[in-house]
Amino acid sequence: MAADLCLAMVQCWEVVGGGDKGGILVRKGHELASAQYDERLSTGALVEETKLVGERLCYTRLTGSGPREGWVSIKLPGKDLVIRTSKRPPPNKAYPAQASSAPPPKAPANSSPVRAAPEPPRAETLRVPAAAEKVKHETSNQDSDIGHATNSHQDARSVVCTADGAMDLGAVGDTESCSHFRIQPMPAIAGLPTGGFTGTLGWFEPLGHLHKVLSGALGVAPSSLSVAYRGRDLEEGATLVSMSVVGTTRVAKTRAKDLRVDFVFMLENGAKIKPELFRSS
Repeated sequence: MAADLCLAMVQCWEVVGGGDKGGILVRKGHELASAQYDERLSTGALVEETKLVGERLCYTRLTGSGPREGWVSIKLPGKDLVIRTSKRPPPNKAYPAQASSAPPPKAPANSSPVRAAPEPPRAETLRVPAAAEKVKHETSNQDSDIGHATNSHQDARSVVCTADGAMDLGAVGDTESCSHFRIQPMPAIAGLPTGGFTGTLGWFEPLGHLHKVLSGALGVAPSSLSVAYRGRDLEEGATLVSMSVVGTTRVAKTRAKDLRVDFVFMLENGAKIKPELFRSS
């Protein structure tokens, strides 16, 4: 009864984003540069609000699967990831009852000792080792699903092409209606081009395409890489137009042709790039 009353007083949120990815990204700290968990917080999960800082939510999971605690973004441009809800989990799934502190009753003096039944083994969440994902990516490199744009840059990846020490990834999407971009690691990663990666990005091109091109250039699995713009993780289906980076008027589009969009990217712990890809020939 006390647990039900306590639950009724807290603010709960429901995960509504990430349906096509098995859930949403969870990080270990408030900052977007902080390490992320291997597991995602499942779509449909209910969580309790621990702290809300701007558009970053610190939570404790009540139902669903994924990290027990962590930080998530509550929305992306034009899309909610978690929403406030009046839903509550069933009583037997929230706030497990505390063990009673009362001493056990004493057995009669002439009774035989009774052994307690052994506790059932606790279920453990099995995770696929990161090394397995790496092997999967490397063995499928010849027939990967990274896309034609990535394959078209196979030869260009071994040299630094721009005067400021950046690697040119070329055109991603439309070459007429596009803006220039630069992507740099955060924090800095030794062995990468000092100027990061540059190219052009079509205004209506899904950002997931850029994500795949970059992961192919780095030689890492797409799942080990996340890209952000102005402190927000990018959704694969978002575009420069849907994010309001590029306007829809004729004047806005004219200006956008001279615009440079700056992104940052982070790698999961354990993800290894191949520095030899970036050595000048």
